[in-house]
Amino acid sequence: MSVPHSRTVIVVLAILVFVQDILLAIFYADKIGTNNDFFNKFLLLGYEESRNDTEMIPIVENKLTLWNQSSPSLAQEAETPQDTVQNLRELTFNDLILGEHISSGSCNIAIEVKLPDWWHQQQKVLQQKNQLPSYFPVDENTDLVVKIAVFPDWGDLEMRALRKLHADKDLAEKHKIMPFTWGAETFDNPFYEGGDGKETPQRELPKQLTKVRMKLVGRKAISALVVPNLDSLGQMYGMGKLKTLEELHRFMRSLFETLEYANSVGVNNFDMTGDNLRVDKNGTAILIDWNRMHVEDEDIYMGAGGSPIIPPEGFFKEVPVVKNDGSGETIMKRVKQTSVGSYDIWSVGIRFANILFQPCYWVYPGSGNKKYSLKEIIRSTGRNTEILVNKEGDKSDLATLVGLDSEEVAQTPFRLPICHGTEMPCKPCSAKSFPVLDSNGTQMRDKALDLLEKMMHIAPQDRPTAKELLEHPFLN
Repeated sequence: MSVPHSRTVIVVLAILVFVQDILLAIFYADKIGTNNDFFNKFLLLGYEESRNDTEMIPIVENKLTLWNQSSPSLAQEAETPQDTVQNLRELTFNDLILGEHISSGSCNIAIEVKLPDWWHQQQKVLQQKNQLPSYFPVDENTDLVVKIAVFPDWGDLEMRALRKLHADKDLAEKHKIMPFTWGAETFDNPFYEGGDGKETPQRELPKQLTKVRMKLVGRKAISALVVPNLDSLGQMYGMGKLKTLEELHRFMRSLFETLEYANSVGVNNFDMTGDNLRVDKNGTAILIDWNRMHVEDEDIYMGAGGSPIIPPEGFFKEVPVVKNDGSGETIMKRVKQTSVGSYDIWSVGIRFANILFQPCYWVYPGSGNKKYSLKEIIRSTGRNTEILVNKEGDKSDLATLVGLDSEEVAQTPFRLPICHGTEMPCKPCSAKSFPVLDSNGTQMRDKALDLLEKMMHIAPQDRPTAKELLEHPFLN
C-alpha cells in the first residue's frame, strides 16, 4: 500500500470515528439531562459505556463532570472555570418515594413524598457552589408532598404559573410565592390500568394509597408537583383568624404585594378559596394553589355561579352585545378576561368582607342559583353594571340580564353585607358589632369600608389594581 493511500485510509477512519462520536452524543443527550451546550462538552470529554450499554458512567476531564444515571454517588464534584455543576441527573416521577395519602380535592391528590438519596447528594454539591435558592432549603428531613393533578391541564397551568413566578428567585422569596422542588407537566400515568382495568401499569400503586386508587388508575395522563407540606406553609385562612387591626393590615398588604408581583408577570390566581389561602406564623398571606391561571383574552367562565369569590363577569359563558354596525341588533359573545388582576381583586374583596363582617354576606354563598346570586350582588353593590366583554371593546349590561334597571342600580349606594348564615331565603344580618372596625374609631372604619367598596365594582374595568390598592389610606 502506498503511503498516500495509507494516509487517505487513516483520514477516512478518523472521520468515521468522529461521526460516530457525534451520533453517540446525540443518542445519549436526553439520557443525562443535559443542557444546550452538551454537544461541545461531549466532544471535549469523551465517554465510556457502562456494562448494559444504556447508561453513562462519570468521567472528569478538563474540570467538567458527567453524572451517572444509575450511580450518581460515584460522580465527582465538578470544578468548572465558571464554578458551576453541569449535566445533573434529572428527577422523574418514578424516582419519588410515595408515602401516605394526605388529602384529595376535585383536581389534586396530595401524598407524602420523599426524594431519593442521589438527589440529596446532588443538592449538597449545588449548595456548596451557592447554586440553590436560599429561602427554601430542602434536605432529608424536609416535609414534602407531591400534588398529583388528575386533570393534567390544570397541573400544566400551575407549572406555567410557578415557573413564571420563580423566574426571579429574589422576588419570589420577597413575595412569598409557594416554593416548589420539582414539577412535571403532562406525562403518562405509571399507575394507569386502562379503561377496562386490564392494562398492566408501569408502576404498582402502594398499598397505603388504596383510598385514592379509583382516582389514579383510570387517568391515562397526570401532572405532578413537589412542594412543602402545605400545612407547614401556614394555617388555612378562615373567618375569625385575623382579630386585630395590625393583623389585618399585615395580611392585606402581603396579599396585595403577592398579587402585584404575580400580575406584573402576567399571572393571576383565579382560585382564592379558603383552602388555598394560608396565613403563616407572622400573619403573612400565602397562596398555595395556582392551577386556575388565565391569560388575557381567554374565556373567563367558571361554571360555578353562586360561589362568592367568582366575580360577576365569571357567571356567564356568553352575554349579548350590541352589534357595531349601527343596526342596534345584539349578538352573543363569549366573556373574555380583559385584565390580568381584576378577577383576583374581587376575590380579595370577598375575603376582606369575611374578616370585617363575619358571618354576613351580600348573598347566600353557594346558592347555586346564578341569576338570584348575581341579582342580589348587583342590588347590594350598585354603580356601573356594564362589563367589558373582550379586548375589542364590546360591552354588556349585567343588570339587564337579571331583570334590573341599570340606571336605577347606578344610583344605588354601596351597601354592606346583608345576609346571615346559610338560610334560604336570606335573613337580614343582625350582627351589631364588628370588632376589627369598631375598636379603632370612625376614621379607620371609613377607610376600611372605602377599600372594600373600591374592590367590589361589578364592572371589572372599574376595579383598581393591586398596585393601586397598596397605596390606599387604610393600608398606610
